[in-house]
Amino acid sequence: IATNTETTINDLALKIKNIFAQKFNKQIHITFGEKMKGEVLRNYSDISKAKKKLKWSSEINLEEGPDLAINRTKKHDEVRKVIKRLKKTGTSISYPQRSV
Repeated sequence: IATNTETTINDLALKIKNIFAQKFNKQIHITFGEKMKGEVLRNYSDISKAKKKLKWSSEINLEEGPDLAINRTKKHDEVRKVIKRLKKTGTSISYPQRSV
């Protein structure tokens, strides 16, 4: 839902830039354009209602969230590559049923 902490886009962009530099040795250049009409400059989400009504609390903070998302994406890419390789060799692939 949220982290209950004010976050700027600059903060998030710098975290992602640092992750790519450390994990993938890739340098990302951040470019700032002109502000757009109606652009959100600051964001803060109060999670007190979710805590009270849903007994929910954030388990992942902004420090680890982008890293986890990038790792998850990387794992999915690796799985897709394996599936593609298996399909090329004619190997049968079965998927477990998802419970709803």
